[in-house]
Amino acid sequence: MAGTINHIADPDTKSPVYGVFVPVGMKAEAGDGTVTLSTPEPFGFILESARSIFIVCGKGVEDRSLLARGTSGSGPYVLSEAAPGDHYTFKVRRDYAWGSSGTGADLPEQVVLKVVPNEQTAANLLVAGTLNGAQFLGPDRARMESTPGIGQIVTPVGNGQFFYHQGDGRPGADPVVRKALTQALNLTELGGIASGGTGRPATGLVVEPRACPGDTVTGHVPAFDEAAAAAALDAAGWKPGPDGIRVKDGERLSLRLLYATTRGPGVQAAAEYMAAAWKKAGAEVKLNGVLDTKLSESLNVTQDWDAVWLPITVTLPSQLVGFLSGPAAPKGANFAHLDNDRYTELVTEANGTPGEEGCALWGQAESALFESADLVPVVGNTTLIATKNAAFRMAGGLFDPSSFRLTQGG
Repeated sequence: MAGTINHIADPDTKSPVYGVFVPVGMKAEAGDGTVTLSTPEPFGFILESARSIFIVCGKGVEDRSLLARGTSGSGPYVLSEAAPGDHYTFKVRRDYAWGSSGTGADLPEQVVLKVVPNEQTAANLLVAGTLNGAQFLGPDRARMESTPGIGQIVTPVGNGQFFYHQGDGRPGADPVVRKALTQALNLTELGGIASGGTGRPATGLVVEPRACPGDTVTGHVPAFDEAAAAAALDAAGWKPGPDGIRVKDGERLSLRLLYATTRGPGVQAAAEYMAAAWKKAGAEVKLNGVLDTKLSESLNVTQDWDAVWLPITVTLPSQLVGFLSGPAAPKGANFAHLDNDRYTELVTEANGTPGEEGCALWGQAESALFESADLVPVVGNTTLIATKNAAFRMAGGLFDPSSFRLTQGG
């Protein structure tokens, strides 16, 4: 573990999880069966962060190139084949003799993670028995819930939410525009559309179970009010043009709304709903549905968007700080160019404050983002993990590989 943490914390590594799972400046020292972690400043989530880190073992510690298409760890399975975009095959380690349940002798010979972008295809394969498990966010979820012989695991998977790009020259750089565009949306209706009616009210930015419970959303997001939105845009100088699109200083109120097509028809319908509501408010909206790889490129490199529907699934509020503050993309992870002084002040204080007092500060920091419409939480998403002829456990969106079991017919 010490080698993994120090590798991530090495500036030359340029690890994307540095500052997310590993706090900036953390050091690790291996002892006799122990690892000592230290940070230059107090950090309230040091233990919670440490258990979120994937640990590299063996030869992979010294030669990271081995990890490009392989694994070097202590788990019950070893990656034997990697076909990006299609499948990943894992072979069991029969000498595996420790873990949360069972041994290598109890586990299936191999596990194949199959990439199936279309949920309807995944549902058909699952019913036919070609797949033993699949995740459903879209309309095929209802079909799986009513199909005999299908096991069901329902888990929270983070928010359906969107961000405004606040870079120079962007409409979202103006807090009046952000608030007005948010007020132009009925977020309850939008959440139902995006989740296909399977969502829950959003109560925070971190997935459950949370280290800091509580509701940071209610009462802090600009409420649906079309008249107030129109009045605010009028007062800010955004006047409707001949075609209904608002114009200020010769510039049209034009937005490019980015979303991932892999998240199902609900998200696409939500994007269309947002575009229609914003057009009604006087904005020109261009929809841009892309695959996940293109979305990542747009966020971190080309920056060719003005609003983006983007769930971010984390287990601790400290893991969001690099995305919501600090250096902006492409130099940093702050893809939306957020610069909320109140948020920064609160997380700085919260980082060094453990316990309930620290949690209160983290909650206030989240609420500060919502009040300024830096990002807008719409719905708490849930997902259905449907199974057939197999059983397994999941925690935090990840498989517990020692829990894989084939049941009758598998």
